[in-house]
Amino acid sequence: MQKICRNHWCQQAFEITPDDLAFYDKVSPVFPSTSLGTGNGKKELIPPPTLCPDCRMQRRYAFRNERSLHRRTCSKTGRSMISVYTPDAPFPVYDNPVWWSDEWDGREYGREFDSHRPFFEQFDALLKSVPKMARVQQGENINAEYTNCASYNKNCYLLFSSNGNEDCMYGSFINKSKSCIDNHNVLNCELCAHSTDSEKCYACIGVADCTDCSECVFCSHCSGCRNCYGCTNLRNNEYCYMNEQLSKDEYERRIAETHLSRYGQFEREAQRCRTAALSYPRRCYEGTLNENVTGNYLMRCRNVRNCFESSDLEDCAHCSCCHYTRDVYDVAHYGISETNELLLEGEGIGHGAFRVLFSKLVWGGSSDVLYSYECFSSHHLFGCTGLKKDSFCILNKQYPKEEYERLVPTIIEHMRGTHEYGEFFPITISPFGYNESLSQDYWPIAREDAVRRDWPWRDIVDDFPNVDRMMHASDLPDASEDVPDDILNWAIKSAQSGRPFRITKPELALYRQLRLPIPHLHPEERHKARHALRNPRHLWTRPCMKCGQEMQSTYAPERPEIVYCEACYLASVY
Repeated sequence: MQKICRNHWCQQAFEITPDDLAFYDKVSPVFPSTSLGTGNGKKELIPPPTLCPDCRMQRRYAFRNERSLHRRTCSKTGRSMISVYTPDAPFPVYDNPVWWSDEWDGREYGREFDSHRPFFEQFDALLKSVPKMARVQQGENINAEYTNCASYNKNCYLLFSSNGNEDCMYGSFINKSKSCIDNHNVLNCELCAHSTDSEKCYACIGVADCTDCSECVFCSHCSGCRNCYGCTNLRNNEYCYMNEQLSKDEYERRIAETHLSRYGQFEREAQRCRTAALSYPRRCYEGTLNENVTGNYLMRCRNVRNCFESSDLEDCAHCSCCHYTRDVYDVAHYGISETNELLLEGEGIGHGAFRVLFSKLVWGGSSDVLYSYECFSSHHLFGCTGLKKDSFCILNKQYPKEEYERLVPTIIEHMRGTHEYGEFFPITISPFGYNESLSQDYWPIAREDAVRRDWPWRDIVDDFPNVDRMMHASDLPDASEDVPDDILNWAIKSAQSGRPFRITKPELALYRQLRLPIPHLHPEERHKARHALRNPRHLWTRPCMKCGQEMQSTYAPERPEIVYCEACYLASVY
C-alpha cells in the first residue's frame, strides 16, 4: 500500500507493507481484555499511519527536551532546582524526590471524558494541570544536578541521555565512561574528548567510529589501534600517521610538531584529517552481529527495518535508541534490560513494558497503557499522566475494571470520528518549545515556520553571568597553557553567536590534563557541531561503489564519501 504523508510541507511517499498491517493487527487492543480472563473481546484495530516515518519521529521527538535546563522553584516545596520546564510553565513542577514520593496522588486530578470535545483537547487540559517531574532521572545521581535523561552519574555536568559516568562533562549518550568531555555517543571510554560513536577508548581525541583504541587523535573507523594520528580503517596498528607506518621516534617527533593545545591549529588539523579520511571507503552502515537489518549503529538485531542506534531488537521498524525490544514500531529511546514487547508510537518506553501505545515516559513493567504521559509501574490506563502503580484509569479517574473496559471502546470510537485514533500526541500540545526539543536537532526549522504550524516555540534568553570580566572568544590566548586560572571568573562570548558561557574548574583541569585548547563556542553550539559530523537517520538506496550491488545507507548518493557494501568494505580492510 503506497501512501503520501499528510503533512503538506512533506508530501513524502511511503509504503505500508503486509507485514506492517499484520503488526498493527497484532498490537491492537482488545476490549474486554482477554488478558484479564473476561473472554473474547472486540479488537479495536489501529489504522495505518497517515504520516511518513520521518514525520512520525519528528512528532515524537518534539516531546523530548534533553538539553534545555532552567533554574526554577519546586511548585510544592518552594526550593530552588534545575528543571527541563521553564519557571512560567502552565503546570506545577516537582523536584524529583517529591514527584516520586507519596506526598501526592495523580488520581486527585481525575476527570470524566467529555464526548462533545476532541480527546487531545481534553488530554492537553489534563497535561497542564498534573505535576511534572523536574528532570527525567531514576537511580542515584551524585553532584550531577545539571543532567537530564540521566542516572547513576557522579560529578557530571551537562550530560544528557547518559548513564553510569564519573567526572564527565558536555555530551549526549555518554555511558559507563570516566573523565570525558565534549563527546557524543561513547561507551566505556576514559579521558576522551571531541569524539563520536566510539567504544572502549582511552585518551583519544577527535576520533569517530573507533573501538578499543588508545592515545589516538583524529582517527576514524579504527579498531585496536595505539598511538595513531589522522588514520582511517586501520586494525591493530601502532605509530601510524595519516595511515603511514612510522617508527616510534619518528611518530613522536611528528606529533610534537602538531601543537594541538593551540585552538587555531587544533581546528585546522581536525579538518585536514576529516578531508584525508574521504579517500578511504566507508561501510554502508555501522553494526555487528545482525541479521536482515537496515539502519545504522545496530548490534545483535534481527529482522529490523529503518532502525538506528539500537541493540537487541527483533521484528522492529522505525525505532531509534531502543534496546531489548521485539514486535515494536515507531518507538524512540529506552528499553534497558528487560524485554519490551508490542509497543507502538512511543518515546521513553521501557523496563519490561508490554502493549504500550501512543505514549511517552512509561516504564517499570507497565502494560496495556494507551495515550499516557509520565506513568510508571501501572496497567490498563487510557489518557493518563503522572500516575504511579495505578490501574484502570481514564484521564486519571479511577474506574472499576468492568466500567473501564466498557468506556475505553466508546472513547476510541469517538477518536475515530475526530481522526485522532492511531495518531501520537500532536506537536501543538507539547510542553516544550519545538526549538528546545530533540526534533530541532534532526529537523531544524525557523521560528516563523513553527508559528505558522501552531507549534510551540521558546525564545531563548541567556542569563547575564555575574563575572569579573566578559571577553570575546577571539581574545582568548591561543594556547591552553597561556590561559590563566582567572578564566574561572570570566564569561566568554561565543565566537559563533556571542552567547556567553563559563569555564568550570573541573573542565579547566581536564582540558589542561589532555593538553587541549579552551573552547571558543557555547556548549550548545559545540553539541550541534558534533551532531553535524554524524549521518542523518535516513536511508537512501544507492549502489556499492566497488561491486555495484544495490544497498541502503545513511550516506546520500550525492555525498563525497566512498561507500561500499559490507562485504566489499570488510574485504578492503582485512
